[in-house]
This record gives sequence, C-alpha cells and structure tokens, in this order.
Amino acid sequence: LSAYLRDFEPSNAWNAPSRRGLADALAQAVRQSESGYMNSLADFIEAHPAYQQAVLSGIRGRWVEDKTSVDWVKVLHFAHEIVLSAQFIAGAREDATVFNEPTHHWVAREVADLIQAGISEEERTIPQDLLGLASAILIGIARAYPPAPAEAGADAVSNAINRPRGRALESIIRLLLHARALHDKGLSASPTWEDLREFFDEELVLSEAGNNADFAAHLGVYLPNMRYLAEDWVERNFDRIFSQESQAAWACAAQGFAYQRTLYDWLYTALKDGGHLARMLARDGLPDTVTDKAIQFVALAYLHGTETLSEARVSLIGELLRGRRVDDYAK
Repeated sequence: LSAYLRDFEPSNAWNAPSRRGLADALAQAVRQSESGYMNSLADFIEAHPAYQQAVLSGIRGRWVEDKTSVDWVKVLHFAHEIVLSAQFIAGAREDATVFNEPTHHWVAREVADLIQAGISEEERTIPQDLLGLASAILIGIARAYPPAPAEAGADAVSNAINRPRGRALESIIRLLLHARALHDKGLSASPTWEDLREFFDEELVLSEAGNNADFAAHLGVYLPNMRYLAEDWVERNFDRIFSQESQAAWACAAQGFAYQRTLYDWLYTALKDGGHLARMLARDGLPDTVTDKAIQFVALAYLHGTETLSEARVSLIGELLRGRRVDDYAK
C-alpha cells in the first residue's frame, strides 16, 4: 500500500482519481482495519502530507466516533517524527492553498485536533506519562510556523482557531489545563506551567509587539483559564496581554475577551484599571461583539456593586448613562 501511495500520480482530468480521493479512502481503511494501522505508521513518516493527514484522521475517527482504543505511544511518536521532519518544517512555510489537496497545514491541524481529542474525556485520555511528548509535538508545530502579524479589522479569533499555529497554541493551553486538573486530583502529571513558562514568555514578547495575532486572541479567550494556571504571570503581564505597544494586538486580545461568559471581579478590575474597558466602550473600529461584551460587564458590575455612579475614579456606568446610548442598553 505504501508503495502504491508513493507512486500514485493524480490526473488533471475532470472526475479523474485524485490524491484527495485516495486519502479519503485511506482514512476509511484505517478506521475499518482491525489494528488501526498501528504497526505500519512508520511507513507514512515520509509519505505525502495528504496520506499522513488521512492516517491521523482515521485514528481520530477510531478514537472519537468508534470509541476504539488507540496505542498512544505509537501514535504520538509517529506525530512527533512528522512535525520534526525537514519535509514538514519546509511545508509549514509554503502557501496553504493547494487546490483540492491536503497539505502540511492539514497535517498540523489534524495532529492538534487528535491531541485535543485525547484529553477531552475524563475516562478515556492520553496516558499521563505521554503528556510531555504531546506538549513537545504541539510546540514543534508552533515553532515550525511563523507567527501571524496582528491586523486591524481581522477576525482574530476565527483566524486563530483555523490557522495551524493558532490551533497548536490553543491545544497547548488545553493540554496544560488537563495536566493541572490531574495534578489537582493528586496525580503526578506534566507538563506543568513551569515547564512551559519560557515558551509562553517568548510568545508574549511577539504578541505584545503585534507579531503574534493568534496568541493574543487565544489569551483573550482563555484569560480565566490562564489565571488558574499562572495567577502571578497573568496579573503581572495583563497590560502586555492587552498590548500597550500595538493597537492591532490589543484588538486581537479584545476580540478574545468578547468570548467571556462570566464576570470575575479580578478581571473587571484589571480591565478597568488598565483603561481597556473604556477603549472597548469607545468602539474605535472594534467589532460590535467587543463593545457589547464590555457594556454587559459594566452593567453586571453595577448590579453587583463593583461599579457605582459616584466613584472617585471614572465611573463607566456613569459614562454610559451620560452618553445616552439607548440602543446599547437594549442589547
């Protein structure tokens, strides 16, 4: 099979057999096989990325949909060899648009999705002693891809979710949360925050300067989770997460903030004291979702007594009332 895949040359003729079609058939074969190709993964390390993605997709289908056991040792070592290969690293810097054919970008997203699937259930998870390897794989993906610059007006969160590097960054955060949850249950699990602190510091330097849009957006989304992981780090770097150097980077974090569903006193205070809520209320070219969420937070803070009409410092609820923004209140 590996020889056939290697020698197969797709035709440009309409409705002719394609590499994408062959890859889809391969993914189904992996799902339907007895072993899940666990003993043949090495044959695909140097295969075309369409077939690598197909094998990984088939394995994810077995785990998520078929509820079949997976040999995570073999799967993660397979993924690790792929993302560290010169072929993958070169492909990560190529154009993502190849008509109707999976590329290395597909492989990167598939690996991240597979690892997320492996930590999404309490009873069926990647073994604890393999979480460090899973972390190394995700960091390998993040380092293979150049970070995306922040752009004014871009849909930062959607881009962060869909770009391979952004998908890997989100998976790293979720992996850390999974390991921390295991630790809180009295189990010894790595990686810990201290293991990845340097990586996050490096990402934050790029983000603050406007050169890491996906990281800025994800931090905005995962602010409470990040504080659970590293309270001191978040509080010390809050005004770097919401960059003071780059308006575009600040907007990425603000768009992430718009996904918050719970009002935390510490978060409200940090956003207000840093002037971030006032900037969100001023709109300043931001999506309506950001301003709407800021208004919701100010209104809730007033109901909770955190925000008052007679403060020595600026009263945001007072600013809203003075602005007579009736349409905003209706939302």
